[in-house]
Amino acid sequence: MVSWIKRHKINIFFCGIGLVYVFLHFFKLSDVPRGINVDEAGMGYDAYCLANFGVSRDLLPFPLYLVNYGGGQSALYAHLASFFI
Repeated sequence: MVSWIKRHKINIFFCGIGLVYVFLHFFKLSDVPRGINVDEAGMGYDAYCLANFGVSRDLLPFPLYLVNYGGGQSALYAHLASFFI
């Protein structure tokens, strides 16, 4: 048994992380609202526009500050997320 654990310690570690993830995901699921809010959706669309067209959704080329429903957002996240789109 001990040799089996030594051979599979990486798999056991990642399974443990997966179990912690599942527990934290379903912990108080009915009390904590989940979903994509307006600012996250807007940031995702800005990242998509930057990745494909090089402009924000307001047609500003590579902006330093993003406008989102009257407020502003940092463009660093959108620029970094555009690499993955």
